[in-house]
Amino acid sequence: MQRKLSRVVLLDLLGLAVFFSLVIIVCYQCLRGHELTSLSQSTSYLSVSDLHQERPHSVAIAVSLDKTSNNHCTMGACFDVSRCETFKVFVYPETKGLSGHSPLHRKILSAIRNSHYYTSDPTEACLFVPSYDTLDRDKHSNDYLNTLPNLASLEHWNGGRNHLIFNQYAGTWPDYSDELDFDTGQAIVAKASFNMSYFRRGFDISLPLLHNEHPERAGQDGALYGKAGLFPIRRKYLLAFKGKRYLYGPGRETRASLYHLHNDRDILMLTTCKHNRDWAKRQDKRCHADNELYDKYDYADLLANSSYCLVPRGRRLGSFRFLEALQASCVPVSLSNGYVLPFDEVIDWSQAALELDERRLLQVSGIVRSVPTHRLLSLRLHTQLIWDTYFKSVERVVMTTLEILQNRVIPRPGFVWNQSPGGLVYHPAYSPRPPTFPFYHTHSSQDQFTVIITCSHPATRESAPLISLIKSLSTSAHLAEVIVQWVGAGPPRVDVPPLSVPVRVVRSEGRTLVDQFWPLDSVRTDAVLHLTEEAEINSDEVEFGFAVWQSFRDRLIGYVAHSHYWDEVREQWGHSDQPSNDFSLVLSGILFFHKYYGYLLHEKLSPRLLELANQNTNCLDIVLNCLVADITGKRPIKVSHRTAFTKTPQAVSTATLQRTNQERVACLNMAVNVYGRVPLHSSVVRADPVLYKDNVSMLRKEFKQMELN
Repeated sequence: MQRKLSRVVLLDLLGLAVFFSLVIIVCYQCLRGHELTSLSQSTSYLSVSDLHQERPHSVAIAVSLDKTSNNHCTMGACFDVSRCETFKVFVYPETKGLSGHSPLHRKILSAIRNSHYYTSDPTEACLFVPSYDTLDRDKHSNDYLNTLPNLASLEHWNGGRNHLIFNQYAGTWPDYSDELDFDTGQAIVAKASFNMSYFRRGFDISLPLLHNEHPERAGQDGALYGKAGLFPIRRKYLLAFKGKRYLYGPGRETRASLYHLHNDRDILMLTTCKHNRDWAKRQDKRCHADNELYDKYDYADLLANSSYCLVPRGRRLGSFRFLEALQASCVPVSLSNGYVLPFDEVIDWSQAALELDERRLLQVSGIVRSVPTHRLLSLRLHTQLIWDTYFKSVERVVMTTLEILQNRVIPRPGFVWNQSPGGLVYHPAYSPRPPTFPFYHTHSSQDQFTVIITCSHPATRESAPLISLIKSLSTSAHLAEVIVQWVGAGPPRVDVPPLSVPVRVVRSEGRTLVDQFWPLDSVRTDAVLHLTEEAEINSDEVEFGFAVWQSFRDRLIGYVAHSHYWDEVREQWGHSDQPSNDFSLVLSGILFFHKYYGYLLHEKLSPRLLELANQNTNCLDIVLNCLVADITGKRPIKVSHRTAFTKTPQAVSTATLQRTNQERVACLNMAVNVYGRVPLHSSVVRADPVLYKDNVSMLRKEFKQMELN
């Protein structure tokens, strides 16, 4: 009996030993399989059961395979900040056959050279950009540059420090490796389809994938500003995709499984096998039906009528449809493990897109259905902000890249990037607090304005027009200070008697016209009223204008308005100073504006526009109105005015009026050429005080002097 029990116990022990051995083997294989998956260069499609396992999106490819010696570069280790007292960019002289090889590369170089960052002097440069076309390093591409010289031969290379290299395509069939086929040294790489394995966070920059046809300037506005509009918030289709289905190679696994999501109602997953020369030989049993369904739907129509657009990886991690979805206000659903979204250093993509793990493919439809309507509305609105601010032209993409690099040298607050009008119009010398900017609807404690009067004629008697003007302004309750900007020859000849407000006379002889109009270092208030010495305006008109400005701090508030129109005879934009119901620009002779626009006028304008503004006052008016309209997308506001603001038209010769109009027409068309479009917007809005011109007692009106002759 005891022997039988001993055998039973022994057998049980042996069974337990075998069981635990099997458990150990299975666990080892699981761990080994997970390790191999983590080390894999490409993400493979998993089984249905695996799709329900959670995995952080950022660990899709956890181990860096970068073989270069500079894979640990940081701004501190591989960038000389001491060169960046001012953030200027030098572009190496072009070499025939090696520069501007592709249309996109020509646009990038042109955008830099036409920007306020550009310098032709390498000794004052913070950043250097090689002119060699490094955009396309796919050997099978027509834009591939076979004879790319060694970058180390560049005069200022210095191991690549403080250099920026642009790239759109790296690697080719069959593996499409992310490694570039040339030595980048310690240079910063701005690259599309960036893989987390190769991305040096805080050093490299992830770019969007751009077509060669992407516009250099201007660009197409977001769909919400066109016929499509915002409504309905939930469009006809919940989720859509139309694109290639790869029968082999990278990108095959995910796209081959999209048909699981298709329901032929509100979720459309349309793929085609018809691409590449050998598709017919490799087609599977689904290809015929897929190709027929694919041809039934128009891609542009799907973009315009879908709430969410699926953006799975292609041969590379990036895809053209990411930007196409943004422009169409279709929320991108990125399904590309390891992909670094464009400009993710500054753009908060959680406000405009969904990033999902490829292993959660079958859960995508449930995830997008669970997003509440108010959240979808917020996502769609933010797609337009991001598209219009950073992506709608090559110029915007390049300027965003350079702004990010400048941001590393001179940090700025994060709210600037993800709120309108974005980081491209941020001036680093200005206060980082939201209330100080004109764009944010926040309460400002400032309740005063500064008057700047441009003067070139002596005013030594109390009867002088300038003295009378200052006396009239001094009765304003909100006036902080009067600054007389002397632009005449010799020392200032202005004698202002003691008044209730401080008056300063500033000499600006030898300065540019922009400097003469806005001595910003002297201004202590956000609100600025600019006047010429001939202006005729009383304190009530000023007080009401300031009240209007306080409600519309991001706009130009003017008293004299002109308009622009398309001249079909001359086939150019024309300018009109004739009174009409509509207008599109206000003159600087009497103008309320936010001080911040003065900073942008000085520092953010392209050299061509700044040169244009400095030509004469007429050009300055055009450039200032274009600048504000381009930034805000809003119209100026005209304030009612009692009298003509300067000399009457009868006192000015016809020849002078014609010459002035010709100057404005020439400046307007030059500005349109720089912007790539006319940024001005026509308006019919005029601000009048309550009871203005009403047939009631003057005692009931607050701004009585506005109606006195």
